Amino acid sequence: MDNIVFREAEIDDAEKMISYLNIVGRESDNLMHESNGFIVPVEAVKHRIQASHDADNSIIMIALAGKEIIARAELAGYPGSRLHHNAKFSISVRKDYWNK
Repeated sequence: MDNIVFREAEIDDAEKMISYLNIVGRESDNLMHESNGFIVPVEAVKHRIQASHDADNSIIMIALAGKEIIARAELAGYPGSRLHHNAKFSISVRKDYWNK
């Protein structure tokens, strides 16, 4: 198995992240989008990554095998004082790496 690196997503990962999300959309029936169904402008993904960097209750993590994104996880916290302790969690993994 490849060496896998886990790290926080960076702005420069936006294009790879869109490609990754379209790939996993083909590989799983358990996501909210399908193959090529993640149609979001690169600038919007960059904005989301930056917003997670700026927030104290959100983070987007990716796993890389070489330069390829093989997994993504996001903890998206809610703004505002009453909901600040709440968050949504999402995770996806490339099929080649399931059960490994």
